[in-house]
Amino acid sequence: MSLRRCVKVLLVIVVLVITGGAYQLLADWHDARRFPQYGKLIQAGPIKLNLDCSGQGGRTVILDIGTGLAREWQLVQPEVAKVARVCSYDRAGSGWSEPGPEPRTSSQIATELKTLLDAAGEKGPYILVGHSIAGLHARSFAGKFPQEVAGMVLVDGASEDDDRLKLPDAVQKRQDRQELVDRILTPIEIHFGIERLLVAGGWADRRKIIEPNWNVDAFRLSPEAVEELFYLDRRASHRHELARENALFYESSGQVRTRGAFGDKPLIVLTAGRPVPVPFLHEPLVTKPEEGAAVWINELQGALVRLSTRGKQIVVPDSDHMIPFERPDAVISAIREVLAAQ
Repeated sequence: MSLRRCVKVLLVIVVLVITGGAYQLLADWHDARRFPQYGKLIQAGPIKLNLDCSGQGGRTVILDIGTGLAREWQLVQPEVAKVARVCSYDRAGSGWSEPGPEPRTSSQIATELKTLLDAAGEKGPYILVGHSIAGLHARSFAGKFPQEVAGMVLVDGASEDDDRLKLPDAVQKRQDRQELVDRILTPIEIHFGIERLLVAGGWADRRKIIEPNWNVDAFRLSPEAVEELFYLDRRASHRHELARENALFYESSGQVRTRGAFGDKPLIVLTAGRPVPVPFLHEPLVTKPEEGAAVWINELQGALVRLSTRGKQIVVPDSDHMIPFERPDAVISAIREVLAAQ
């Protein structure tokens, strides 16, 4: 290829990069105007975290979902607010919250939540609701601040013994390669507007881009709500924060393992009865689904029930890992039951 042709190709690439970046910036600006902030920023130590509280009376319920995005509680929080004070929050780096300091372990995240609630003037002891990896964060909070916890609901919460469910080496290597590719390409695709262009051109389904393993069609969300989740979930800062948190999953598991049990505090463990491949929880079930599901439901989730002498497990047979979307009524009912047990 001649030098002149190389220069032309380079110029085309530069133009495409600049155009894609500008397109993404304008689209983000437009989305920020379409989807205003829920809650308010609170100075929580060195960072500002977004806290969204509603309702009054009785114990305050704290909602924390696996992805760290408060808006993913939108089918649960309004109903809980009818009977109690309830707060959801964006973990550091997600939603409208600022990025947090290293290390992004459950212990660090629990400390940030305590600082946030104190700064906001919220009063404990709280009912903690932790979904997925946020189950580890809730348990770490209970271990560090036991007097601040009155009860807990774990929604298909992560287990510190997840490593019992192993993938075959070949499958694990393939998964590791895919995760590495995703970590490299996702920020590029987001920053330069590639994903938006794919959706706008009709070459990709926005619902699948949000999270390929989620059954978004079963989430009872309006098209506008799906658009909002696309905006929040695919921001580079959010994806970076999730990667930092997930990279320390087993360190967080070790921290939680030493925190101990909850005594006689009311605890409900909601367990997905229809496991699907989801990172950090159900991916190992792809090898022998029936055996893996039995271990997950009966043994790993069963062990969480025994954290309290008043522990109770409820298997949600018609939901996968995303119970807050697929069966929000089950989460609401469990919260009400724990509230009534006070």
